[in-house]
Amino acid sequence: MSGAVSHASTVSSTSGSVSTSHDGYVGGSVSTSHTMLFRVDGKPVRFGKALNLANGDAVTLVGYDKGEFEPLVLRNDSTGVVYREGGNWTPVLAGLVFLTVYPFVLWIGLDDFLFVWIGRVSTLVGVVALAAGFYYVRRESSAISMLPSLVYQKR
Repeated sequence: MSGAVSHASTVSSTSGSVSTSHDGYVGGSVSTSHTMLFRVDGKPVRFGKALNLANGDAVTLVGYDKGEFEPLVLRNDSTGVVYREGGNWTPVLAGLVFLTVYPFVLWIGLDDFLFVWIGRVSTLVGVVALAAGFYYVRRESSAISMLPSLVYQKR
C-alpha cells in the first residue's frame, strides 16, 4: 500500500507501579510505549512505535489489512527512512541459550534424573523459541523485499 499520510498522531501509554516498604525504600518499575496512528489515502494505519512522519509524507507499507492496516515494514518515501515493526532477534538468542543448558548439564556431570529432565525440557523450549524467532525474522525480511525499490536523487 502506498499513499500520502494524514491525521498523524502518537499515542503514549505509561504503566507500572511504585511502592514504599515499611523501612522507607521506594521501588518499582514504570514503562512507556508509543503507538503511531495515521491514515494513508484515508485508510487507518496503526504502527507499534513512534515514527518520524508528517502529514503529507509519501509512504509505502507492507503488512496486513485487519480493518486497521498493520504494517510490518514502512518506508517514508519523502525521507527514505525504513521502519520495521518487529522481527527482533530476542527469541533466537533465547533459543540458543536454552539449547546450551542440556549439554552444559551433561558436561558438568549432573546426571541426576531431575537435572536431565530440566535439560531436555530446556532443549524443547530452545527449539520452539528458535523456530518462532526465525519465523518472525524471515517474515520481516520478506516484507522488506516486497518494498519496491526507489531511486533517490540528490538535489
